[in-house]
Amino acid sequence: MPKGIFVPKRPINDLEHVAKATGVGLEFLEHVTKRLVDPYVEFSLAKSDGSRRKISAPAPELAKAQRWILDYALAESRPGHSSFAYQRGLSARDCAEVHAGASWLIKLDLKDFFGSVDERRVTKIFRMTTTGESTSTQLAKLCTRIPGSRQSNARVLGSLPQGGPCSGMLANLVAGNLDQSLGRLASRRNLKFTRYSDDLTFSSKDTFRRSTAIEIVREARGRIAMNNFVVNEKKTRISPPGTRLTVMGLLVDRERPRLLPDFRKRLQWHVYGVERFGLRSYASSKGLEDTSEYLQHVEGLLAHAVNVDPDWGKPLQESWRSVLQV
Repeated sequence: MPKGIFVPKRPINDLEHVAKATGVGLEFLEHVTKRLVDPYVEFSLAKSDGSRRKISAPAPELAKAQRWILDYALAESRPGHSSFAYQRGLSARDCAEVHAGASWLIKLDLKDFFGSVDERRVTKIFRMTTTGESTSTQLAKLCTRIPGSRQSNARVLGSLPQGGPCSGMLANLVAGNLDQSLGRLASRRNLKFTRYSDDLTFSSKDTFRRSTAIEIVREARGRIAMNNFVVNEKKTRISPPGTRLTVMGLLVDRERPRLLPDFRKRLQWHVYGVERFGLRSYASSKGLEDTSEYLQHVEGLLAHAVNVDPDWGKPLQESWRSVLQV
């Protein structure tokens, strides 16, 4: 197990144990592990940058079983100190805080992060917390997916679905060796390093040449490959002094992370737009016919603003809630 990672020993005896604890039918759980059913619904959610994120949500019964596995066997797990996503009490702001005051940023992105974590890698995590090879394998199959699967095929491996209750924590734990390796690289280069899901960031308060940054990217790419992940080359960025230095959508060129001006403006427009045109009409203009999805999206943005800059965010949040009550 990578240094700094903690996975408590909370044994799950077998699928019957899961069924009894959750009230989910044992036959259904067995069908999932045998890949006889594919109980997932696919949809997309809006991201803060306006793009869409593909989600694979498990059916209610499977979600209930996965949630129990997370709460019972994995919730108290602690990935390494470099990992910030999918953990209670940590936020994007905490991740950005590590890089506050940076003069250089080097950012890389892992391609298909969840899809890169197959059931064999998940099985190894469950071996740390449960008893028995067979049970570990079954739990891994219960938490991974083969899209469209309707029959058992031992040659095809399932992978973590983005949207499964266990997926974030399991991916973090699988990436533990990668975090440790990149952390050593950062320490040797006198850099700060964080990973927020698939977003990798190195920062420095020192001045160094672009050629040095390129060397760091090259070495990081090699370490990533050794840990069976792939770099999304289109998203690799080297940001020197004088450019916009952002981590998790926050400016980090000063001693405290700050909201981007365009983020503030976009959030203000949400409040004004709903006040001026009405909730349903304005949500539709943003391509979201489902008002509940739109409300969830804006509430999330406001919560983020309050977390980063409460003096600015709280009054806007109060205005938004007042508008909804009209």
